[in-house]
Amino acid sequence: MGMKIWLDDHHWLPGTSKSTPPGWNGIGSVEELMRIIEHLDFPGIDEMSFDWDLGRDPSGGQFPDGSMAMELLATRAKEKRDTKYWPKIVRVHTTHIEWTLTMIRFAQETKAELRKMFPDLLASATT
Repeated sequence: MGMKIWLDDHHWLPGTSKSTPPGWNGIGSVEELMRIIEHLDFPGIDEMSFDWDLGRDPSGGQFPDGSMAMELLATRAKEKRDTKYWPKIVRVHTTHIEWTLTMIRFAQETKAELRKMFPDLLASATT
């Protein structure tokens, strides 16, 4: 059984729309996500919800965002030829409407590409 990942820089704030839902693994950065998927016992991602804005560094620069996380996961799945790196179910919970649409479109395109590469493995997956 794979993981349910909630990617949000405010995943730790209790009682907000950003807080990690029960049963999910809260992750606050693209770097943290990459450390987890590189672990030898990584079980794969069953479901993942992406925030776009993952905060700013102390100098005010933008940290890598949710769309970058999607790109990294898609690249890893293709390079490793393993669908465990791409979520079976993709959700977007950002308040940035433009990025919501962009991320959903990217998820749909990636799913289509992975279905061509692995037709049997993603036949029942949803985005």
